[in-house]
Amino acid sequence: VSAPTPRGRDEIRTAALDAAERLLRANPPGSVSMRAIAEEANVTYSLLNRHLGTKQAIVDAMLARFEDRWRVRAAGADLAGALGMMMGDDPDAGTFLRLLAWSILSGDADLSTYRRHSAMHELLPLVDEAGGEASGEGPDAETVVAAGMAMIYGWRFFNPFITRMLDLEGADVERLHTEMGRILRERATG
Repeated sequence: VSAPTPRGRDEIRTAALDAAERLLRANPPGSVSMRAIAEEANVTYSLLNRHLGTKQAIVDAMLARFEDRWRVRAAGADLAGALGMMMGDDPDAGTFLRLLAWSILSGDADLSTYRRHSAMHELLPLVDEAGGEASGEGPDAETVVAAGMAMIYGWRFFNPFITRMLDLEGADVERLHTEMGRILRERATG
């Protein structure tokens, strides 16, 4: 039994983004075509193109969607909590990071679009609340956030390589991921 055909712009956009997320969770971004997304969403290619545009537009919409989800989850969190949520419980890099990296490396990324949607700037005031920049000691808020994001993105993207080079498997990877998160939270709170 196939899913019902979405009707109207909003249903088509939602179905297409849900379909793209399912496909991109299991496949590299370069191997997922617009036609595959349309088929998975149970819409025609022309409707997909009409309501979402290019593949890069779909990627941009998905990145904005992931950022919006993060904002909801992180609402009210302190700096350590927000960074911990971004680090996540699972060492898997996840769809968001693969999409972001693919988009930037492909040269198709419009970084001004990402800046408008990025929740990263929302971490800046949390540095002051954690007693960082306001105390006059230590690095400024931008440096704290940049260092935290570099650690999160670097670990989440490169952990398969790092763990293989260190000959780690299973529980050792989980332990390392947990420790990386602990170090990140400790550094965030000074």
